[in-house]
Amino acid sequence: MNPGALLIGGVIALALVSRSASSPAAYDAPAAPPTPAPAGEFVDGWVNGVQSSIQVADVDEKGHQLRVDAAAAFIAMRAAAAAAGVALVLNSAYRTYAEQLRLFNLYLAGEGNLAAPPGHSNHEGGIAVDVESAEGTNAAFHWMTANAADYGFRRTVSPEPWHWEFA
Repeated sequence: MNPGALLIGGVIALALVSRSASSPAAYDAPAAPPTPAPAGEFVDGWVNGVQSSIQVADVDEKGHQLRVDAAAAFIAMRAAAAAAGVALVLNSAYRTYAEQLRLFNLYLAGEGNLAAPPGHSNHEGGIAVDVESAEGTNAAFHWMTANAADYGFRRTVSPEPWHWEFA
């Protein structure tokens, strides 16, 4: 038996530890728990025309952000795509009201892509991503079409093969 010391509430307690020949040589740790949603910051978001505070987290090295539950799902999806040899590259994710207003005004002037009015884009709610899709012809688009639903993402704007939303 080996003596061991343990500090409990400022008092040292001695314990005798028995190690027999049948005791394992090393501690087998339990399996790691599932990866939690990434920690993030609270920002002003818009959902169906209503302003609210949402928590967003970074999902790539460019600083793109998503609502934390969507971020966790996207990170898992991107890892699965990478394991299949496919890169999911974001062009856009969470947007501020001001950024959505700028894009909407470009759309109205005929100088930009289709854009929802400010306060009504799911980008402002932190659940929409624009994935580089080469207009629906690259491996990312085909992988997303086959697998995105498994991670909670779906296409919601048919003329935009790059636009996917977390549901």
